[in-house]
Amino acid sequence: MIELLRAQAHRCGSPLSEVRVNTEDKAKDDGCDGWTAKPATKDDWLGETDTCWQLKAGASGTPARLKGEVGKPLPKKTLEAGGRFVEVGSGSTNGKKGEGDRLKILTDEASVAGIPTERIEVIGSERLAVWCNQNPAVAARWAGRPDGLWTLSDWANAEVHQVPWQAPDSIKEEIARQRSALEFDTGSVQHLHIHGQPRGGGRLGLLSSSVARHRGQRR
Repeated sequence: MIELLRAQAHRCGSPLSEVRVNTEDKAKDDGCDGWTAKPATKDDWLGETDTCWQLKAGASGTPARLKGEVGKPLPKKTLEAGGRFVEVGSGSTNGKKGEGDRLKILTDEASVAGIPTERIEVIGSERLAVWCNQNPAVAARWAGRPDGLWTLSDWANAEVHQVPWQAPDSIKEEIARQRSALEFDTGSVQHLHIHGQPRGGGRLGLLSSSVARHRGQRR
């Protein structure tokens, strides 16, 4: 779940440093197994505010076992402060009905206790699978495929790619020479092709090594 929350936080601008998921199954967590902070943009999964996550596997996520959960300190405090409380039931396999049964237990109990109910949500196994598939790197890992699989859009939007590329001085100098040679009035090159594979580490190699000059009509 930590991988899924971090991937989604990256998508919607929720601070990655604020993502928390407990590493112990039965930790004394006051009813909060995970935490995500308010996203920069509203998100289908992380919402638009702080979220207290409760993660239930197997029978521990059945409706009867959820009694008393929403009234625990951190879910109660989060909801009263305008945040969300989301119960993830990985063992909920009966679709919308399963989610509805769980949601009713939580909202009925919250209503009796005077706790806000409009930001209580439930995610069952079917929607959890949809969420995983929207983050291919997470889905691939659980499917036994290599780590690091990204969609093209996520790769392109990664923080490292938002910084303009800075060419080495040797490349800048070679580009300047070729541009000068292509000047219509004073240049000596009429037609220029640049080809070849880029090289790693920011070193593309001298352009002159892969330049073919052609006399003839200018282009």
